[in-house]
Amino acid sequence: MSFEAYPIGVGPQYEGERVRKKEMQIELAGPNAKGFELCLVKPMNEVEDGKFELIGPDIPDIEPGTSNPFGIIMEISGSQLEVDLEAVIERRIHDFANFICISAFSKRF
Repeated sequence: MSFEAYPIGVGPQYEGERVRKKEMQIELAGPNAKGFELCLVKPMNEVEDGKFELIGPDIPDIEPGTSNPFGIIMEISGSQLEVDLEAVIERRIHDFANFICISAFSKRF
């Protein structure tokens, strides 16, 4: 996956980096709003490959300076996937989200 079209930095060098309140545009989950990652292993006929659904406002429509609840629900399917892997994948989603340098978001959002 390429992130060239997005004004963000992605990589392990950003893990643990903090964005101060004065630099923040929006907060997705965190200490002031709830957040979660949920992974569900489903049968192949119940998963539509590549489908993405946004529930709630898109980033450009969120008021700057606000804290917002944020959740990721991922339905996955595959011949070698087991329900026991759901928690592992949820943790990896959380880890990879920490690789995104949100302070690199451009003002054009």
